[in-house]
Amino acid sequence: MSSFGKKLAYAVLAICAIVFVTGLFRGEPPLLMLLTAMALSNDARKEASGAVIGDPTEAALFNLALEKGFLRDKLDETFPRLAELPFDSDRKLMTTFHPWDKGRVVSFTKGAGEAVAMCRSAGIRPVMITGDHPLTAEVIAKRVGIIRGEGKAVMTGRELAQIPLEEFENKVEKIRVYARVAPEQKLKIIKALQDKGHFVAMTGDGVNDAPALKRADIGVAMGITGTDVSKEASHMILLDDNFATIVKAVREGRRIFDNIRTRVFFYTGSFIQQTTSRCCPADLCPSDGHYLCAVSEPHFQD
Repeated sequence: MSSFGKKLAYAVLAICAIVFVTGLFRGEPPLLMLLTAMALSNDARKEASGAVIGDPTEAALFNLALEKGFLRDKLDETFPRLAELPFDSDRKLMTTFHPWDKGRVVSFTKGAGEAVAMCRSAGIRPVMITGDHPLTAEVIAKRVGIIRGEGKAVMTGRELAQIPLEEFENKVEKIRVYARVAPEQKLKIIKALQDKGHFVAMTGDGVNDAPALKRADIGVAMGITGTDVSKEASHMILLDDNFATIVKAVREGRRIFDNIRTRVFFYTGSFIQQTTSRCCPADLCPSDGHYLCAVSEPHFQD
């Protein structure tokens, strides 16, 4: 099934490329095709209250398409969804199929690239660690946006084994992809990043990933494909094996942190304001020159 899914994914991507290039030759604006794809390959919905309900990433795409006048309901009348390949942990993509001009069928695909872009915009640097061939890893990393022409960004497990930790720490911040890496080498990568002052989150699913998951500041185990050992060693479990869910969790955590910080600042300011010293007038002060001061206690409301 996995092999079939990969072949189907390649076929879908080829069809997308053909349709897109055909559209360009026919003079169809690329932006128009992009906005149409954002509206149709989307499960977010707008309620009567005006709120957009759905996955945050899809909601953002929905709102952008809506702002440009691409309404999902109206587009569905012309380009109804014929079939769908839902997101899964193997493809890391979602694809929808729609009737197009003159009996043709077009597919729109979205996936991990959006989540990687959101990571970068949030100040998070995604790093790929894989057992795949370096060229395969580099192509995938460039496709999803992990590598963006930042010099020598790929290191193999053999190179990692030959370099001392001290020398590796001088290079670790420039490496974006580690290929042909053994599970135990993940510990070296994590330690080097932590020694450089980084807060490291690590994902894994195998038994051999357990030490790295435990060593990371936050170990994230896969809920679907993950082994029991990896789940027990991790700090949290990703139920849908979707990288985009990690981005959502970070955003939600930052929102909670901002709310807590705002409340702490508010109550601290209130305490300072309400805790005041009221000194006696000079003519009522004791003869020894000391002042009598009263401190008012702050009162907080829920």
